Amino acid sequence: MSTTNLLFTSVRKAINFLEFYNGDLFIGFSHFVKTRDMIFITYITINDEIRPKGYRSKILTYIKENNPTSPVSLNIETLDDNTSNKEQRIKRVAFCERNGFKLLKYTVSEGKDIFSIMSTKKPSISKFIKKH
Repeated sequence: MSTTNLLFTSVRKAINFLEFYNGDLFIGFSHFVKTRDMIFITYITINDEIRPKGYRSKILTYIKENNPTSPVSLNIETLDDNTSNKEQRIKRVAFCERNGFKLLKYTVSEGKDIFSIMSTKKPSISKFIKKH
């Protein structure tokens, strides 16, 4: 999704588009859907010039702390031994786990891509997702 599309969708009530700064330094932004039952992170990006300084973790912490009663969920590439980026996927899952997310037993497909769902708590979305 392009930045323009992310900004456009953020005018909807449930959509949140937040920019993060350290003083005048642009850190990155997040894009997420907030309902009364959960938070679903669709996108977090960090300024390439300042990686790795822990900012992605700080943004996740900010979202979780500002929504303490809501499960926070996100999609992540499914772990698959037959992919060229297997190690990268393992690192991403480990990163999310270090930040309080657990891998759920649910997947979502977007076209031909399949993603696993990770969440801080079991969200109430399970009735909408096909269990694998």
